[in-house]
Amino acid sequence: MAIPRRNNWVPGCLLLCILSFNMKAQPAFVNDNKLFLTNTILDTGSIDLSKQLWKFHPGDDLQWAGKDFDDSDWANLAPSFNSDSAAKVNWQGIGWFRLSLAADSTVRNSSLALSLFHYGASEIYFDGKLLKRFGKVGTSEENQVLFQPAFLPVGLHFNQNQDHVLAIRYSFFNAGKKLERFGYWRSTSLDFAEGFKVKLGKLSTAIQRLAYKQDVDILPFGANSRIAILALIALLHIGLFFLDKRDKSHIYLGILSFGMILNLLLFHLTEIRSSNVDLIIFADFSGHLGILISGLMWPAAMQTVFYGKIRPWLKWMMGISILFFFSAIIFPSHYIAVICILMLVLEAIRVAIWAAWNRKEGSKILGLGAMLFISGLLIYVFFEYLPYFLVFIAVDFTSLGPPLSISIFLAQRFANTNRKLEEAKQTLEIKVEERTSSLKKTLQDLQQAQDQLIHSEKMASLGALTAGIAHEIKNPLNFVNNFAELSKDLSIDLGEALQKNDAEAIFEIVEDLKNNSEKIAHHGKRADSIVRSMMQHARSGSGQRESIAINDLVDEYLNLAYHGKRAQSPDFNVSIERDFSKEITTAEIIPQDFGRVLLNIIGNAFDAVQAYSQEDNDHFNPRIRVSTRKIVDAIEVNI
Repeated sequence: MAIPRRNNWVPGCLLLCILSFNMKAQPAFVNDNKLFLTNTILDTGSIDLSKQLWKFHPGDDLQWAGKDFDDSDWANLAPSFNSDSAAKVNWQGIGWFRLSLAADSTVRNSSLALSLFHYGASEIYFDGKLLKRFGKVGTSEENQVLFQPAFLPVGLHFNQNQDHVLAIRYSFFNAGKKLERFGYWRSTSLDFAEGFKVKLGKLSTAIQRLAYKQDVDILPFGANSRIAILALIALLHIGLFFLDKRDKSHIYLGILSFGMILNLLLFHLTEIRSSNVDLIIFADFSGHLGILISGLMWPAAMQTVFYGKIRPWLKWMMGISILFFFSAIIFPSHYIAVICILMLVLEAIRVAIWAAWNRKEGSKILGLGAMLFISGLLIYVFFEYLPYFLVFIAVDFTSLGPPLSISIFLAQRFANTNRKLEEAKQTLEIKVEERTSSLKKTLQDLQQAQDQLIHSEKMASLGALTAGIAHEIKNPLNFVNNFAELSKDLSIDLGEALQKNDAEAIFEIVEDLKNNSEKIAHHGKRADSIVRSMMQHARSGSGQRESIAINDLVDEYLNLAYHGKRAQSPDFNVSIERDFSKEITTAEIIPQDFGRVLLNIIGNAFDAVQAYSQEDNDHFNPRIRVSTRKIVDAIEVNI
């Protein structure tokens, strides 16, 4: 008995996500608002100080930047604060953050890098000294200039002293108005929008990342490459879909690639250092739309590839995801939308695992794409602890796994289909050739059978005409015999006249013999013509055209048909009227074919009048009229 497989991929993937968030979180090195720095800690990666508690005081006073200033009575607040946490400390749009640093011997006399990401304006002070301004910190919305630094590193040089103070002057007036249009999504992607993110790490690592991003307000090379590849995939498969709309996997892949392009463009737009903060905030929020599109289309494409269509439950899930995504602007449905999108992504991975387990065609390629996607997530989770070139691979190439693998699979399937069609075409051509050869042989056999049938028909009609032909031959033969007997008697009379030397009698007898000879020759030719017609009628194949007297030929075959009918039905009688035009002389025809047609038509006429006369029509006088006439450039024979 087979043991059913359990679907353990759901709890496994959820556990992976939980571990990912846990591994992503940085350990707390802050004790009593003092950060203890060691080279060992810094080797693990940059330290995220956004969630750590700093000393905070609302308002503005440049004395608060001093190293020796006493901030013990200040409130505690994490820099990545939102409107809810800011209200507890009386945030009015401007304030100061202070954090004490304690460097051990491994960090002293070295430089670290401080990186900020915010939508407001800031000033960075180290031990009371101003190091960097991002935008212009103002005491009101009118005199502040917002700026997004996109984690641009600022060097912090640690001397022999152990204790140092990091102070950040920060302003962002009326942040709520800029963020309220994004509804509840601000609590996910823009949860820090009122505040700022801050990281501290080794200067060499920050320089590497800066070199990767090229420190210019354009997309890095890797992003350009990805956009070019995704655009090519999108255009190619959308075009293929319009060529064959039955295969919807092409359109799903095209939209998937488009969603990734949208997310990629908007993501890198948020990393552009600019004072156009409104645009960057909008791009940060709108990047979720690209994630939604990609999350919807990946499982749709996977199910279409392996199942031929989208399962009904997936359509419902896609609709619910879209509904909750946009309703999060008004209602707190953003977390449900995130969970739905996560489940859609997990469904695409599940389909890839199912296909590999069942050894479906293309499962290796699509499974590899899913593995690349998962490996990219894992590298992103552990990127703080891995060499930076691996992070480059994760960010710029592993995300191409799903669309690129589906595109390769569809291309491979298209090539296999063309190969099978070519093989089928060759097989069909062979079968067609064999069938054509067979049809040719069959056609030849049919042609031979047709020739035999025509010959048999000729012989049958010839047999039916035998009596008529015999009757027609008998008349000239009787004349020949009679004139031969007369010539015999005349020859006896001629002998007697010669003995008597009767010149007058001799001349008369010779003249009679001459007339008899002419009549014998005439009736002999008549018999020869009948025999020749019979031979032509029985001849196989197509004859040759001859110049024939039409009226004589019609009359001859009329007599043959009549006597043939009389031989079949001795009691048959019919009156025959002949009306042959004297304008008609000869015509180029095939005598046997024309004669056969005449015999058939005249025979049908005889059969018709005979059948009608036998239906108790006492007063019916059967009559056949045969006429010929010339019309323009043709001859008409009317029966």
